[in-house]
Amino acid sequence: QYNFPRMVQRGDGAAAWISVHEFVQATASLVFLINNPITVGYLPYYKWQFAALRSLSNRIATRLAGVCARLEDILRLSSAACFGGAGFGEGGKGADPAQRQINEHIASICKAVVVELQREGLTASSEDFLEWQRPYVEEHIAASDACLHSL
Repeated sequence: QYNFPRMVQRGDGAAAWISVHEFVQATASLVFLINNPITVGYLPYYKWQFAALRSLSNRIATRLAGVCARLEDILRLSSAACFGGAGFGEGGKGADPAQRQINEHIASICKAVVVELQREGLTASSEDFLEWQRPYVEEHIAASDACLHSL
């Protein structure tokens, strides 16, 4: 959410690509966590992640079900967004629209996550910059183990 646009603006396509990967990984994991891992399991090994995420997203009453398609779209757009289609004959023409679409997908996913956090009673804040949600969520950690706070 924070680093993708910064890395693109800096012209560091590799760092932008890694930030896309990190966002996709964290979001996919959250979808499994928010849907109760006892019932649906945890995010599986990388080569099975999207098959499992698609399957979970097609279940009735899945929370954040629309996220899977947006994540796949982000991945599809990431080559053009991060590298401007360099090496694919685009000559950089695909970067700006792809970057805008990725930023829009990221923003909509983050808004959906905030709605879920509110529904779970984990935050009263409507701030859609997820880093700022941390203290609200931390307030609900019952265990006193320091390793569970400020992760």
